[in-house]
Amino acid sequence: MNAKQLAMLQRRKEVAERYLGFETQTEIGAALGVSQKTVSRDLESLRQEWLTNSKEAIDRIIARQLAKLDLLEAKYWQAWERSLTGREIRSGKIVKNGDAGHVREAGSNRFEPRDGNPIFLHGVERCIRARAEILGIMRPRTCELAVTAI
Repeated sequence: MNAKQLAMLQRRKEVAERYLGFETQTEIGAALGVSQKTVSRDLESLRQEWLTNSKEAIDRIIARQLAKLDLLEAKYWQAWERSLTGREIRSGKIVKNGDAGHVREAGSNRFEPRDGNPIFLHGVERCIRARAEILGIMRPRTCELAVTAI
């Protein structure tokens, strides 16, 4: 970067600070020894830079939130799958085995199937809705009606 470019960047930094401090373009130009037109061009360049930076920041925030939703949804799906898994239920009692004093369990085992906990599916649904809202695909659609005179 040459000296001229460096000076322009320094001036634009000063223009931005003064502009954000509510000084007029004429006041800024007078304070920096440049024309109002130069200040106007600097501000246009700064606005474009600010707009680009804000769009990139918003894109990063959106990407991070979508990644969090993806992780959360995956956790909900895993919990749903676990809630579908049947379980073995043991029943019985403890008895003594004669004079030897050994203890053993007598009884039966049975398998109990499970339907799954619907709260996990509600979590998945919330993730889907949040994702759609972030992406703007749940906005109500508008349509225009053409009215013609008879």
